[in-house]
Amino acid sequence: MTSQEKAERFAGKAPPLNQVERDAINALFPAYIFRRSRTDEIWTTCCHKHMVVKDEDIMITTPERNFPAVMWTPHQREQRNRWDDAPKPTVQCPLCGRMVIVKELRYTGGRDNLSRYRRAVVLRWYRGALWARAYDCAKHYSRDKGYSLTGEPKIKLVGVYRFKPGLAEATTRDWYWEQPFMSIERQDGPLTKGKWHIHGPFTANADYGVGYDVIGLDEIQKSPFRYCMAEEAERKFTKFLHFLTACCFYPRQIEMLMKAGMSDVVMDFVERGVKHAAVINWDEPNPSKAFGLNRQDTQRAGRRWGNLHH
Repeated sequence: MTSQEKAERFAGKAPPLNQVERDAINALFPAYIFRRSRTDEIWTTCCHKHMVVKDEDIMITTPERNFPAVMWTPHQREQRNRWDDAPKPTVQCPLCGRMVIVKELRYTGGRDNLSRYRRAVVLRWYRGALWARAYDCAKHYSRDKGYSLTGEPKIKLVGVYRFKPGLAEATTRDWYWEQPFMSIERQDGPLTKGKWHIHGPFTANADYGVGYDVIGLDEIQKSPFRYCMAEEAERKFTKFLHFLTACCFYPRQIEMLMKAGMSDVVMDFVERGVKHAAVINWDEPNPSKAFGLNRQDTQRAGRRWGNLHH
């Protein structure tokens, strides 16, 4: 079996997207209600509905089902330059409750300017491992290209990762060219020479840098990495997949540092390969030995750490 065949087989083992995950990806994009006033039609991008607003809908007004606000709110145009105010959600969708931007169809032109691109890494605890699937995502509404006003985002799988204690595996492919997955990267031991064998799925761009949105953080609570304070790491770190790679080999050390309020040390280790050896011995899982503490200092630190779980 060639390396390409192995990579394609590995990617095929990843869990497919479920509807909850698809909805979460859709929620990364601006939510619009497109309105055609002359026919009383609306199209929602948040919950993918198309309907005609009838007289009885207009007559019943509640905060959760406020069709008059949708039909009478002025159209918001897009920014023409950086000094213009960007459109902001001002109305609650009467069908799903999400705050939306209202667009009158006759003022939207070809709608090429509404195209948006997002990056999503979706986590799932699946068959004894934490899987991360990286997607390049786009939404378009262009009139002359046949895009739907209510459709799902277009998504392309560009990376598959699997994390277990003692092993991280990954395969990635170019987001633009229609290339197959070519090889599998493996991290099967601690960090050496400041470099991880696993790399991120995306190149840098203006919106994200090299970052991405993470979906399914609650899945980590089902995994052996549940004590590593991943939610805080996701908020602070750019390379979250590198953080999960580090958790495969240093879960106790990461838990100690994160609970001690030393997330910057973890960030330097995860993102730059800097160990800060004067602060912690990464090869030592025992808290006292890792930090070089005497018994009295260990007792003081224990009050901050609480019960370490690894």
